[in-house]
Amino acid sequence: DALPIWQSHRVAEVDQHPTPPPERDEGTAQGRLQLIKGGIFLGSVATLGMVVGFGTTLSLAKRKSPNWFNKGVIATAALPESGSSLALRALGWGSLYAWCGVGLLSFARSEEH
Repeated sequence: DALPIWQSHRVAEVDQHPTPPPERDEGTAQGRLQLIKGGIFLGSVATLGMVVGFGTTLSLAKRKSPNWFNKGVIATAALPESGSSLALRALGWGSLYAWCGVGLLSFARSEEH
């Protein structure tokens, strides 16, 4: 196939100046950057899961018994569990939900490839 005269000089320029192969250091730097991005993604997903789990557990506790929830600042004879104890339990459940969610996402992602 003959190229028009106005495009033939472009082919000659491309052939005379081949692009050098990528350096090994760039691949290592890109791999490290990808690893950092993946860590940030997983950390943010885990944090989001913990916040959502914590909020969900607290709202469930408040919805289930609002009077006990409002009284729960200090442990008393009527209320054996303080608000901070309830919050720590909610944080535990939120952490469990976050770890399970990230594990599920990671497993689903690894099955694609």
